[in-house]
Amino acid sequence: QKTSKGFIYEGGLLFGVLVDGKTFDIYGYEDDQKNDFHKFDIGAKLAAGVKLKPQLSMFWELSNSIPFFPIQDHPGGTTYGLNKGKYNSILSFSFRYLFSE
Repeated sequence: QKTSKGFIYEGGLLFGVLVDGKTFDIYGYEDDQKNDFHKFDIGAKLAAGVKLKPQLSMFWELSNSIPFFPIQDHPGGTTYGLNKGKYNSILSFSFRYLFSE
């Protein structure tokens, strides 16, 4: 975690485990042929935040799977350079409260 000009910056690696994953077609029916998600996700995260009060901060975070570890293969197993399948991308917004130092 780094602080500069009133902003707090974070970055790092993350590891995720899939609890449940399903794919639905355009009519809302589950597509069993496309539910072959990988069990694990390895990604990277970048975040920026501001301190609102001494113990309260607000953060914006962006995380994405690393290109070598897709969460699901492309249909037919085709790859395009680093694009080896489908990736997990998350944009989040959070408030963080620090109970004690």
